[in-house]
Amino acid sequence: MEYNSLKKEILLRLIALTVSVFALAFLILSDDRSAFSIIVVLLLVAGQVFLLMKMMDTIHNALSKFFQLKENGNTPFRFPQYNDQSYLSGLYRELNGMLNEFRLEPEEGREKYNYLKNIVQHAGVGLITFDSRGKVEIFNTEAKNLLGIESLDHISALTEVHPELRQQIKNLKTGGRGLIKIQNGDEEVNLSLFAVELHLNKENFKLISFQNIQSELDQNEMEAWQKLVRVLTHEIMNSITPITSLASTIEGDIIHNLDRCEEEKEFCDFPKADLEDLQMAVRTIQKRGEGLIHFVTDFRSLTKIPKPERRVVAARSLFDEVVRLMAYETEPKNIDVKIDVIPDDLAIFVDPQQLQQVLINLMQNACQAIKKKEGGLIELIALRGGKADQTLLIIRDNGTGIEADALAKIFIPFFTTKKNGSGIGLALSRQIIRQHHGNITAKSTEGVGSEFTIRIN
Repeated sequence: MEYNSLKKEILLRLIALTVSVFALAFLILSDDRSAFSIIVVLLLVAGQVFLLMKMMDTIHNALSKFFQLKENGNTPFRFPQYNDQSYLSGLYRELNGMLNEFRLEPEEGREKYNYLKNIVQHAGVGLITFDSRGKVEIFNTEAKNLLGIESLDHISALTEVHPELRQQIKNLKTGGRGLIKIQNGDEEVNLSLFAVELHLNKENFKLISFQNIQSELDQNEMEAWQKLVRVLTHEIMNSITPITSLASTIEGDIIHNLDRCEEEKEFCDFPKADLEDLQMAVRTIQKRGEGLIHFVTDFRSLTKIPKPERRVVAARSLFDEVVRLMAYETEPKNIDVKIDVIPDDLAIFVDPQQLQQVLINLMQNACQAIKKKEGGLIELIALRGGKADQTLLIIRDNGTGIEADALAKIFIPFFTTKKNGSGIGLALSRQIIRQHHGNITAKSTEGVGSEFTIRIN
């Protein structure tokens, strides 16, 4: 509409100028020409030329200003909204409209940039991007959580906290993958790395993405143990049950023969001493068989954990119940039990029966570690912490501690440092916590004590 108005205005001025020029030519060529008329028409032509030039100059200035504003970016300048000359009013409206669009484009670009930036920052994958000089451009929230670092300005700074990770990142090329185990506080983290090299604005960048695959490894390990346990229990039970039964039957026959020998010695087929030795041997077979059956029963407990029935439970009431149940062991040893819940009304979403079983097992281990030590102390702590607003349950004691070599194996089924231990308790506890989508870790110092941390999402 504005374009048509401007075109019409220019066309009218050109027509008027053309008519005036023809009129001037006619007067000049006419026989009865009048000097006054020629001067008037000449002034009219000059005026129209002046107005046309002024109009073109105004349009030129407006367009020059427009392109200058476009080049300079977002500025508050606007062409006048109202003008007596309708063609200028239309032109200015058109230019103002285009300026508004140009102003919106950077804003939309910034919005898209901020949107993508938020996606990167809150992605569930750790991301680090750095240029050829090592300057870090992107270091997202998940990367901070996985590495335990609040900020990273230069990739070389990784050498101070995770030197093996820094070396592996340096060696990875485009499409390269790697696995590495690092220590983040008291938690061991297995990371899967992937590298991509990028070229942007004549600059080379390297993008490293990494994920914590510890839970997947734990899950695969536990599934492997469960499959092994199912096979072993089946084969062992098929073999040991008839052996135990036959041993019991044979022992009964031996007892019958011994009684008969006591009554009628002439009917003894074997010397009494030999029968007694045979009875002892058969009884040993029977006892070992029964012990093996009991061991297999413990075996099976790892494969028959029911699915947790989770509900909201007050952390303090859960701790109070466990302390009450364990009083038979803590009170005779004069072990002080301290409960600390932050905040005091903290609630957790768990299966109370299963978690109670885990806490009792950990408290029993703590009591055995303290033994008869003076000033024995067990602390039960519950609080919010870690990433993704996890609930932390901490069981800490000041007992004898765990040897460094044994600490790495304590969650392996059937591994135990106790004389009469089965090696089932901690493995079972970890399985229960895994079914709560959490994990359990341990740290210990010999002669100082141990600390077990349960993280539940």
